[in-house]
Amino acid sequence: MIKWRECTEGDILFEAFLPEHDHDHEMQWLLRASRSGHVLAERSGSLTWRPTFGPDGGDVAAIDAEIDQLLPEVAAMPVSAEPGPYQPGPAQIAEPNPIEHAVLFNLLEQGQGAVAALGVPSDLLTQFLDLSEGCCLEDLYPIALSGRRAQRLQRLVALHHLVIKHPGLLASKNAILMALQVDDLDAIRRVLEDAGVTVAPQA
Repeated sequence: MIKWRECTEGDILFEAFLPEHDHDHEMQWLLRASRSGHVLAERSGSLTWRPTFGPDGGDVAAIDAEIDQLLPEVAAMPVSAEPGPYQPGPAQIAEPNPIEHAVLFNLLEQGQGAVAALGVPSDLLTQFLDLSEGCCLEDLYPIALSGRRAQRLQRLVALHHLVIKHPGLLASKNAILMALQVDDLDAIRRVLEDAGVTVAPQA
């Protein structure tokens, strides 16, 4: 799942999560309440619509209503004075924006074409894009292209464009993919230069 939004009520943090694709958590939203690193409660509910670019208004209202209902319960829970092990992450979905929606949708389509053309193995792609087990790139909603995942998909698209322009790079495809896997941009630069592709110096 992907973190959509968070809010605080006093010292209680509420986090709302959405599925990343149709098969993720049976199309349900997840609400988690925590305090000082201790998870107090979790609630879930069925989504009315696919959250392609975010939740439907009715689903937002359902999550807000669950927060209102859950707040008195978790506020009364005793919690250790010692910080707990839970570390909330940042929200990963931007607020609705038609231009951003178009960009993400286009990136997802381009990424699918690049992966198919480059013949990227499914296990490597799963690890590279941090996909859940059994999830294909085609399954993802555009909202699931959070910062790091979008950046990595953009690199695959760029590699595809390079191979189209420089067919000789195809022989070095696996070496580039392995370097991409560990974000070793220096290694990618060396492979490209060895293949005769001029790389502009970094500023």
